[in-house]
Amino acid sequence: MHRLFRQAAPLTYDAQTGRVSSAVVTVAMKVTLTDRSGKVLFENLNYSFRQQYQVSREVTSFFEEETPALQRMSQDFARTLVSDVLEAF
Repeated sequence: MHRLFRQAAPLTYDAQTGRVSSAVVTVAMKVTLTDRSGKVLFENLNYSFRQQYQVSREVTSFFEEETPALQRMSQDFARTLVSDVLEAF
């Protein structure tokens, strides 16, 4: 499995302050499952997952939400990958 890219980008802004109020993290990857002889058993070169998260408005209580968003996305990816591999056989 090879990660192609990971990107976090602003999604919405607070109209009063102009600060980012939500963001979206995107991960795209390609997956190839091969047997010991090198035969490709499964391949998907276009997996792309996105997860939105809220950005705290309070600097004193700021909590980084990108990591939990990545964790939720990794669970979605794992479920999708297992399902796709099982359906291929």
